[in-house]
Amino acid sequence: MPFCVVPKPRLSALLVCLPVLVAGCGGSSPEPKKPAALLLCDADRDGVAGASDRALDRLAWSDKSGAVFLANIDDDAQRCPKTAATDDALAACNDAADAVVNGDDDALDLAPLRLSASDAPAGGTVELAASPSTAPHLRFFVKRNGVFGEEGAAALSFSTEEAGAGVDVGVEGLDIVRDASVWDGFVDVSLTLKNAAAEVLHVDTVRMRVAPVFLSHHLQHAEKTFATKLPPAFDDGSSAAFCRDVTAASSAAGVSGGFQSITADEQWAQDFLDIGFATMPIAGAGAGATQHAMRVYIRSANYNIGTNGKVNVKYPLRVAGRAVFSQFRGKDVAGLQQYALGKNLDNDSYDSFGNTETIPPHTFAGKSYPLGRIVRGATATDFPEPSFTKMLESQGFQDPVYIDTSWLYVGHVDETVSFIKATGPRGWKVLLADTALGKKLLTDAVAAGAGSVAMFVGQDWFDDAGKAVPARTTISAVLADQDVMSMSANAAIAEEHQWEQLKAAAGLTADDMLRVPAIDQPVDGKAMAYVPGMVNGVYLSDTVFGAPEPHGPLVGGRDPFKEMFTSTLAAEGIRVTWIEDWNLYHAQAGEVHCGSNVQRAIPSFKWWEQAR
Repeated sequence: MPFCVVPKPRLSALLVCLPVLVAGCGGSSPEPKKPAALLLCDADRDGVAGASDRALDRLAWSDKSGAVFLANIDDDAQRCPKTAATDDALAACNDAADAVVNGDDDALDLAPLRLSASDAPAGGTVELAASPSTAPHLRFFVKRNGVFGEEGAAALSFSTEEAGAGVDVGVEGLDIVRDASVWDGFVDVSLTLKNAAAEVLHVDTVRMRVAPVFLSHHLQHAEKTFATKLPPAFDDGSSAAFCRDVTAASSAAGVSGGFQSITADEQWAQDFLDIGFATMPIAGAGAGATQHAMRVYIRSANYNIGTNGKVNVKYPLRVAGRAVFSQFRGKDVAGLQQYALGKNLDNDSYDSFGNTETIPPHTFAGKSYPLGRIVRGATATDFPEPSFTKMLESQGFQDPVYIDTSWLYVGHVDETVSFIKATGPRGWKVLLADTALGKKLLTDAVAAGAGSVAMFVGQDWFDDAGKAVPARTTISAVLADQDVMSMSANAAIAEEHQWEQLKAAAGLTADDMLRVPAIDQPVDGKAMAYVPGMVNGVYLSDTVFGAPEPHGPLVGGRDPFKEMFTSTLAAEGIRVTWIEDWNLYHAQAGEVHCGSNVQRAIPSFKWWEQAR
């Protein structure tokens, strides 16, 4: 037996040696290795849960590290029905609605995890689960032999023998964030190692975040344009003509995907749907590919109000919005709706997507908005449906700006505000309707002796019975119309107020704004475009803007409204393509933007690199 020699009078040396005597001096056996378990997520955002993630704090989430997963709400196998017994049932179908991987395309929507257990005791278990409060938001699928198993689960359990070799798992998000006060989009997933007696030996936890849904801004390249093509029985030729003009404008702009008609029972293609996107890191998707993208087509929260003035119980939402699910939902394309019953019906128009635009990327007051910032019309009494607003705000990156549109008959922000790529430090400018400028064009024409020149030649207004009333008038007659002039004067004040609100929210200056001449008329005490509103056009490329034909006066053979708008945009390198929209849109309180829609390219900027 090993022993120590201690000199006799040195008691302190004996005390020092006692521990050695207990453990044994010399060649004692090493302590056994502690069992370990490791859970890896794609913390470094290269699309793989691998060795490079070990060096990162996998429980943190920042602009430098942290795993991302997608809400798997598309329909890759295109198995969802085009119709359903209720609006809610129609929206309920998507790839996350079942516990199945719906083919190889669906597998790409899963975020990676990898778990392992080394030196674990035989007969033990390795369990994988999210924290109880966040477990309802995701599902796990196991990959074996390079293929994900069909059946997913809310939690997984493996033997220590199986986990010892390593297990790959895919994470499926079940939904987006709807209300950040209920769920903020983060989940903590833990691996728990237990021995055969179910005693916990080790826990490893990672944090993941569901991808937010972003709305597009006008500077993103237009990939495809849309408009409703009404059935022949309901079209006097205006719908077909509008579609032809939008198609021609798209071609002139080089829109790669061209034009596609929407099957719907109304012409307001901008209003009943919007097009966003969600992305996450992915590996092996081709040279230079770093994002996997899912288009998100969003149905407006407008109500389906019957002739009795009540909301349809089974189908409470605007009928045309079903196109989100019946026409667009599919491979890498999600359909989304959000609403709550009980809103003020007088506010329904504010839920149309003509009242939801996006300020292009900018930085202001110490905050960066690299994917832009949502702008909507709203006041304390006139505002969009609250639960939908909560959903937009809860995405957390495009903090909405609210401006006053309550003075407008339709109440949409696109009636007076638009955005284009332009010279200057921002790289973009605001187009702002200016009724004071419109009046000046008319008074200048009168001063030049053109007061008797006709406007709106060959066009009609329509009374409540649909009867055509000639719109033709003269410059002097318009200036003498007290109703039109008074409303235009009031609108000029409201337009300046909108500009001040935008300036305050985004730090804009006078150099960031381009004024567009306009004239308004009163309808039920509020403002509506009298001269077709050129701001309310569609921006199709860096160099092409499709605007409504204003049908203004020809002074010396030239329309001063068209001339000013054309020269203003030409200074920014943009050509105007004119689109006829009078009968189908202008005379019914809308314009080109209201009747069209655009799918835009997804930006290369990776949202997860933004500190939020």
